[in-house]
Amino acid sequence: MNPLFTPKRALYGALGLATLIGLALIGQVLETNQSGYVQVKQAAGTGTMPVRTTPGVYSQAFGSITTYKISDTYDFGSDNPIKVRFNDASTAEIHGQVKYRLPVNQDNIIAIHTDFRSEEAVQADLIRRNVEAAVRQTASMFGAEEVYSTRRADFVQLVNEQIKNGIYATEYTETVRKDEDGNRFVDRETAIKFDAQGKPIISEPSTFKRYDVELVQLTIGDPDFDEKTDELIAKRKEAEQEQVVAKAKAERAKQDAITAQEQGKANVAQAEAEALVIKKKAVIEAEKETEVSTQKALQAEQEKKAIIAKGEADAR
Repeated sequence: MNPLFTPKRALYGALGLATLIGLALIGQVLETNQSGYVQVKQAAGTGTMPVRTTPGVYSQAFGSITTYKISDTYDFGSDNPIKVRFNDASTAEIHGQVKYRLPVNQDNIIAIHTDFRSEEAVQADLIRRNVEAAVRQTASMFGAEEVYSTRRADFVQLVNEQIKNGIYATEYTETVRKDEDGNRFVDRETAIKFDAQGKPIISEPSTFKRYDVELVQLTIGDPDFDEKTDELIAKRKEAEQEQVVAKAKAERAKQDAITAQEQGKANVAQAEAEALVIKKKAVIEAEKETEVSTQKALQAEQEKKAIIAKGEADAR
């Protein structure tokens, strides 16, 4: 008998092999669903698809398990931006992030699983395509400068609405206008179509609404415009800054003029006051001299009368 092969060693080897097989099989027998996830099991043999929305250990019984995050985020960053064209023919790359939440309703989860089969496909085909369509359609209703400055909030709000509700039908118009110098310009506008009740007409239903996916939050960063558009925006910004400076200088000159005018009024008032003081002093001095002269005349008259009276007395 081989000394390396003994009944005891054979028993240990069999137990080890059985343990390995058991550990390998237990992964096909039991499956754990973590908190924050939902699982779809496709049973071996029958093909039934029960949905597990609560955490815990469940029987796998050699069926296939597909796991989805109930709440997740999708980034369309610098490595996979959404390329758009605005109604002024300028182009840009849009970066951002969307946070979404899958339904926990069994029928909706089964529908998502049947149509997409994996979490990666959900992000690529459900989330990305819906967000991309909404961003591109919204960009066609705005000019690049509007999104850069005055109507940024309107842009984000309209993207948000179309992700939730669906892609709005639009109509395109062109209007020719002239400036003060007689130069002709074409104003292009893409506007939303509304039905008789005043609601936007949906041309493409939202996949978010179809599968009851909740849009939790949408974040859109600054658009990355093409080089030509960046140059135009920079020139416009420089012109606006020069306009602000010129306006500030004009306002300062206006204030200086007002200040000078008020200062002149103050000087005139001061001169008038000084002249009035001098006049008052002269009047007072003249009145004083008149009073003194009057007193002297009265005194002289009294002296005259006294002399006459004395003369008459002496004569008598």
